[in-house]
Amino acid sequence: MAKIAEFKEGIFESWVRGRLWDLISNAFPFGESALCGVPNLGLADPADITYVFNNFTDADAVDRFKKENTGTPTVTIEDIDGGVLKVANSATSNHESFYYTPKIFTFAEGRPIWFEVRIKGVEKETNKLGLIAGITDAWGAGLLASSTAAPKSTYSGFMFYKKAGTDMKLHSHSSNATAQKDNEIGIYVSNTYYKLGMFFTGRNVANNIRVWLDDVEVAKHSLDVTTPISAGAGFGVKSTSDKAEEIFIDYIVCVQLR
Repeated sequence: MAKIAEFKEGIFESWVRGRLWDLISNAFPFGESALCGVPNLGLADPADITYVFNNFTDADAVDRFKKENTGTPTVTIEDIDGGVLKVANSATSNHESFYYTPKIFTFAEGRPIWFEVRIKGVEKETNKLGLIAGITDAWGAGLLASSTAAPKSTYSGFMFYKKAGTDMKLHSHSSNATAQKDNEIGIYVSNTYYKLGMFFTGRNVANNIRVWLDDVEVAKHSLDVTTPISAGAGFGVKSTSDKAEEIFIDYIVCVQLR
């Protein structure tokens, strides 16, 4: 039996975010989620939520994603406690590797979303790595621009990214076609994990996207969802040198009220 009709009645945002946490936790009653320790309260009715969770513990984990690659990246599950996916691009400038779901999530009124990823980039040539994680409608070639690895000038959805060059910042970025907003949310350091979280409130109002870096709220975005946006959740890496730039993904989770 569905137990979350309150979502439809505009419950305050912090409660909605917390309930989305609970729902994804309870979808894994044996402690398989990133949110281990939350007791199973039997709330994860599949009629209530759509969710994706991957902890990258076996080779099949990558096959659950769609792929868009140039060249032949090296993709491995590392021998690391908890499971980690490593993606190393082929050693050619502007090669890119994206892994993402089909367009199973929708930015729309009444449809809150929680997205989280724990990710790091390892620069093989200083300032030449681009990384991305988020929920967009434009996964594939050119999502991160050649030479700079900045987001393309037209797409719809939300992403975290780090571009090439001397910027060395983590950014949050929202876009509805060409109406875009970019925020610097933190300093980027190579070979350092970052826990990145995005909450879409399910309302078509100002500041309907809230952004977290390492459990601290750092930014807000306003995304116009008058026309709903269908998008897939994923991550990727782009090289802007002839080195095999690398990213490591500890886990990815995305949950949405149906």
